[in-house]
Amino acid sequence: MDLIGKIYPASSKQHCSIIMATNYFTKLVEAKPVKSTTSQEIITFIEEQIMHKFGMPESITTDRGTFFISREIQGMASRLKIKLLQSTPYYAKANGQAESSNKVINNIIKKCLRKIQGNDMKNCQKPIELQRERQLA
Repeated sequence: MDLIGKIYPASSKQHCSIIMATNYFTKLVEAKPVKSTTSQEIITFIEEQIMHKFGMPESITTDRGTFFISREIQGMASRLKIKLLQSTPYYAKANGQAESSNKVINNIIKKCLRKIQGNDMKNCQKPIELQRERQLA
């Protein structure tokens, strides 16, 4: 699990970060744009985007971002018996799958923005939809 942000300028709905989780086995990416990176936003993401769709994860690997190692996240993981694993500090490759997914999503966002300059964003597919279509093709 990782976070892309701070995105500037923010979207029209004031989303300025993206929370992402990658299944290490299937490489499926779940992502959600958020206005803030609070512990509660991350807990909501885990509940709605991971647990409700795929069931209880055995473990979640993150970098050592303060929002991922907060008391609230630690408490949720302890209550639900989810192992929280942190990658080695200052060594992005330790959380390589998440970093790789971030790179793909960033590239898709850049291409979308170049393509729609001056056009209406409402008609643009979400980056996660574009990535999934690319994987299926």
